[in-house]
Amino acid sequence: MNFDVTAPGHILPFHEGTMRKGNNILCCAVNLRVHLSFKEVKKEMFELHLENYKHTVTYSYDDFKTNLLAHLPHPGSNYSWETPELIDINKIMPLVIEFVNSITPTKLQDLIHEFALYDFFLIAACIMCSVNVEFEPFAVFIKSDIPSGIIVDSSSAHSVCIAAAFVHYLRLLALKSGKLNEDISKPTYKSSKISQFISDAFDVNEKYIIFKWSCLSEKLIPRDIYGIGSSISTYGEMIKFTKGVNEFRPSLRPLSHVKVIKILIIDSGVKPNTKLMNKELEEFAKTFPDIMEPISMLQETLSNLAVGFLTDTMDRVEDKKLLELDIGFIMDLDHTLYTAMNLTNPELDDVYNIVTKSGFKGRAYGPGIGGCFVVYLADDSEEQN
Repeated sequence: MNFDVTAPGHILPFHEGTMRKGNNILCCAVNLRVHLSFKEVKKEMFELHLENYKHTVTYSYDDFKTNLLAHLPHPGSNYSWETPELIDINKIMPLVIEFVNSITPTKLQDLIHEFALYDFFLIAACIMCSVNVEFEPFAVFIKSDIPSGIIVDSSSAHSVCIAAAFVHYLRLLALKSGKLNEDISKPTYKSSKISQFISDAFDVNEKYIIFKWSCLSEKLIPRDIYGIGSSISTYGEMIKFTKGVNEFRPSLRPLSHVKVIKILIIDSGVKPNTKLMNKELEEFAKTFPDIMEPISMLQETLSNLAVGFLTDTMDRVEDKKLLELDIGFIMDLDHTLYTAMNLTNPELDDVYNIVTKSGFKGRAYGPGIGGCFVVYLADDSEEQN
């Protein structure tokens, strides 16, 4: 029983600096992906291979059940593998961390390495504890195209791959054991069934379940808004995201027929600092309240213009002068607004100067004052020096 799943990273091309107000956020997938291969193995041990870190973790199912599953607090009679939103992550994570530390004495290289381990065992434990199916030893191989430190959210793509793998594995186990359309939950959990499915695709409900598991995992890394990365890594292409009543129920508007554009991502070498960014935003808003609101409105307009360019709906724009613009111009203007609010740094300013002098356009990007610079490569960019 072998299969592969993959999920894209993402960028927010415009105005993540003001998204905390709940404005619409434009989120785009990038062709840098996380890949997961799942294989049942004829061994006694389960295996997790984090190929980017050359790190392999082996553990027995008995240890997994005895030292982790047996200690998990019961989320309640309404919980099943379909409702991760009912899990209290603050109660479960200390147990997951203790188990991971017991099976991997290897020093973890960075935050993403740490997240990759905790994320896997969080999802595995919370799904496997509630289902009444027989698990065979398996090996999971995870590899990312996304270099650590590049801000295109490998963590969300990673958790989407893990969630998708376990959802598909449950489907295959239900099919193999003849339990399709039968209750696969353990007696003290909410009833759950797996219906007939398409082997190489997920239906709308399954995608939503995968999205929710990824949202749960996002809580392992502090963020201002949860669910953005999970949404684009689950649904792909381009999404208009608006905060909802909670992280599991945002307003998502997937956009179809999206143009493919080329970008160059340059790492500034400066670690993003979200706390500093929020502080600068608050100070700017207090000092220049009459300026902050127009900037927010203009950034929202730029985001809407970008949607028009990328989905071929600019013919609906009343001001035809806007048709002379392109994505690069919008990114450049957005960067100017970003700089006006003091949300950049000298390294990113140096990159901006080099990029503009070379005839290109782009903007700083990252969850904080740091991160990367995204350069728009027009269709004729190969002819440019």
